[in-house]
Amino acid sequence: MKVTLNNVGKRFNYHWIFNDINIAWQSPAHIAIKGTNGSGKSTLMSILAGLSAPNQGFIEWHFQEKKIEQENIFKFISWCSPAVELPEEFTLLEIIRFQHTFKNWVNDLSENEILRLLNLEKEAHQFLKNFSTGMKQRVKLALALLADVPMVLLDEPTSNLDEFGIAWYKNLLEKFSNNRLIIIASNQTEDFVKTATELNLQDFKK
Repeated sequence: MKVTLNNVGKRFNYHWIFNDINIAWQSPAHIAIKGTNGSGKSTLMSILAGLSAPNQGFIEWHFQEKKIEQENIFKFISWCSPAVELPEEFTLLEIIRFQHTFKNWVNDLSENEILRLLNLEKEAHQFLKNFSTGMKQRVKLALALLADVPMVLLDEPTSNLDEFGIAWYKNLLEKFSNNRLIIIASNQTEDFVKTATELNLQDFKK
């Protein structure tokens, strides 16, 4: 997977959040997007996901040397973000099955294997509305990292996770990020692998 940002900039009204980003990322790679609060980390992630358009420049996606049109990019990515809410009327097993109707699981994981990876086998038939915020975050991360897609976007992945949850996340990230483009937006060191390539949005302000 290759993502190319060509002179990309985003503004709200007359205020530029960031601009003139010229960079290309290609899998396998880990990318760390950093910046102060309000610097546009989540906004850039939305642009990378094809959900928002830049006010300046353009972005291109390629997979196996073929260009992907913006309306089809959702087929090639998964995304975990505080802005993404789980359907709380679903049980855990139902959300796993629902996700599978859109995307296959990496390594052809079974439902039972996913439940074991989540350490939530006993909660398989519990409604998501009864899960703690930390449990919901683990479900969102698992749905993103276990989807068989070439690009994974994680926005503030360790938010709402305790010490156990952070260790669980690091293990899942290490185990299931091979040969993919993993882009993570955060200022928390524990969210990234040590070898991540850093992009600091403070460097792209007028």
